[in-house]
Amino acid sequence: MINLNQKQRIILKHIDGMSNRSIASELHMSKDTVNKYVAEYEQKKQELLAKNPEADTKELIHAIVEKPKYNSDNREPSKVTQEMMEAIEECLRINEWRRANGMSKQQMKKIDIHEYLVKKKFDISYSTVKRLVKSIEDRHVIINAFSFCTYVIFL
Repeated sequence: MINLNQKQRIILKHIDGMSNRSIASELHMSKDTVNKYVAEYEQKKQELLAKNPEADTKELIHAIVEKPKYNSDNREPSKVTQEMMEAIEECLRINEWRRANGMSKQQMKKIDIHEYLVKKKFDISYSTVKRLVKSIEDRHVIINAFSFCTYVIFL
C-alpha cells in the first residue's frame, strides 16, 4: 500500500507527460500499481470535469489525492446478535444479585463477560463487549435515576 505522497508524485509525473513504466522505475514500484493510480486519476478527472468543466488542475489533484473520509456515525456493531445482548444482560443481572447479597468480589468483570461469551461460541471482540456493557450500564443508570425522581415526586 502506498501513502498519499507517493500517489501524488505518481499523478504529478503523469501530468508532466511521463510514461507509466518510467514513473514506476523512477519511484521503485510496480508498473501495475502506477497503472492503477493513473487509471483512478483519469476516471475521477473525467467525473470532476463532467460536473465542472472549468476546474483547475490543482483542484483536481487536491480532490483526487485527499485522504478518504469515513462516516462512522450511527454505525452499529455488525456481529452483535440479540442472543449475545441477552447473555450480557444476564451477566449484569447476576452481578447486581451478587452485589445485593454481599458478594461484590465475585462479580464478573468485562473481561470475564467476554471470556464467558467466547466459551458460549460467540464471535465478539473484547472492545465490543466493553462498549456494550458500558451502554447497558448507562441505560440502567438513567432508568434508575428516572425512577428515583418519579418516586421523590410522588412522595
